[in-house]
Amino acid sequence: MLPTSGGGGDGKAKYKNRYAVLQQTYEERLQSLGDMFQKSLDEIHGDESLAILRQDNVSSDYVGVRVLELVGHALRDEKEHFIRTLTAKLAKKDASLKELVREKEGMTMQRKAMLDEMHQVASHVEALQARYTAMSTDTSAADAEVQRLRHENQSLIEELSARDSDRAKWDDERRGFLLMQQDLVRLQAIHAKDAAFYADERATSAASIGRLTAKVDDLEQSRAASTAECTTLRLTVQEKSIEFMHAQDAIAALQAQVEALSPLEAQLTELRATHQAKLHEVDMQLWEARRKYTAVGDQVQGLIHDHDLDRAQLVAAHESDRAVAADALRMCEERCQQLEASSAAQLASLHAKMEHQDGIIQETTRQLHAAREQVERSMAERAASDLEMQAATAKQALQNALDKEKNARSTLQDQFQSYKRLADGKMQALQAALQAKQDANDRLEQAEKRMLQWQDDAMKKHDKLVQTIKTRYQAAAKSKEDCDAHKAEAASRQELDVLIQAKVAECTAKHDVPGEFIRMSQHKAELDKVALQLQTAHVQDKV
Repeated sequence: MLPTSGGGGDGKAKYKNRYAVLQQTYEERLQSLGDMFQKSLDEIHGDESLAILRQDNVSSDYVGVRVLELVGHALRDEKEHFIRTLTAKLAKKDASLKELVREKEGMTMQRKAMLDEMHQVASHVEALQARYTAMSTDTSAADAEVQRLRHENQSLIEELSARDSDRAKWDDERRGFLLMQQDLVRLQAIHAKDAAFYADERATSAASIGRLTAKVDDLEQSRAASTAECTTLRLTVQEKSIEFMHAQDAIAALQAQVEALSPLEAQLTELRATHQAKLHEVDMQLWEARRKYTAVGDQVQGLIHDHDLDRAQLVAAHESDRAVAADALRMCEERCQQLEASSAAQLASLHAKMEHQDGIIQETTRQLHAAREQVERSMAERAASDLEMQAATAKQALQNALDKEKNARSTLQDQFQSYKRLADGKMQALQAALQAKQDANDRLEQAEKRMLQWQDDAMKKHDKLVQTIKTRYQAAAKSKEDCDAHKAEAASRQELDVLIQAKVAECTAKHDVPGEFIRMSQHKAELDKVALQLQTAHVQDKV
């Protein structure tokens, strides 16, 4: 089949290749026939039976038959060899075709597997994108929560600063109260020294007591306000606890969503384990922050309780001092009456004794106030240092949580990019495999076309060769018939020679030779010449 004009350079190249293969096969066939004829000639020249047949005039006529037999045997061997060669080539082509079919089926299965893998990778990428979106949303919510906690921490710090200012005010008021106590002591001393002004001093003391009572009322109101603030703080802590429980529920829901993605590959399982560990760390950090926040609240509540106890102690001390002062005033009145009734000497002695007692009381009160101020100062410094440490710890924990969240987000982004690169590589490999499959299919179709063309050409050549061999076989049969005719003629000639020899012998015996005398050696040479001509003609006919 000749290529069409529209086939292009590819069809011409294929036709040239097929023509070159056919030409090579034809040349190999001609070379095989030439080798066969050369081998037949060698066998004819080296056959001992031909030499034996040529030695006798009777058997020399069978030389041509022996030559035909040798040549026919060589032709049959060459034909069988050519058929075996063609059969082997056909078997190889059949095996190659089956191998190509198997490769085609394998490529089809590989294509299907790669398509399934591509769908799985696409599903995986979509799941990762959804998870990344969810984690971005959770991260935004966590950032908002952290910002809110920062604002609350700032508000708590401001409240602590306000409480410190209130404590400073209370210290000022307490110092004023101490000064008032000192004034009261001085008033008592003045009242003891000057009985004439006792009524005025008593009124002043009553006014001072009224002011102190008002102060106590104000302190009670401050205590009530502080109690209300403590209640507000407790409610705030409870709200934080509820929000923390909601956050835990949200984390549990996120964990359930993460567990719903368990059919993913081993890398997602490892990522989920890492995320669970990070969530556990975040829970531990939240629990630690809550514990520290609760501890801060307990400390604040303890400080408030200590403040209430101190204020109650101060009020009790003030009441006891007021009662003592009232008793002292009453005793002073009685003593004044007694002193008025007694002598001035006893009054002077009592006055000196009172001054000595006042000095002792003032020294004791001063030492007591100094010790109390030192204790309160140390407690305030310790509370401030604890609050600063807890605030720094909470801030560091929040910063660590933010850093870990950022690291987790960057890790997730890196993993998403790696999965995306893997999916791109898979897609490129799949496209390359599909292209290779298409090329293999094209080569298979071309091989099938070449196989069909080669089979058609081989069958045509085989038919032509069979026709040629048939023609040669008919020629050989005709040559054999001619040989048989020559044999019959030779037999008749032999009979004629026998008759001639008998006649010659008879004439020789009678010494009566008719006609021209021909010797036996000349007659034999003539017969050999005729036999050689017959053999040459037979060989030419055979060729």
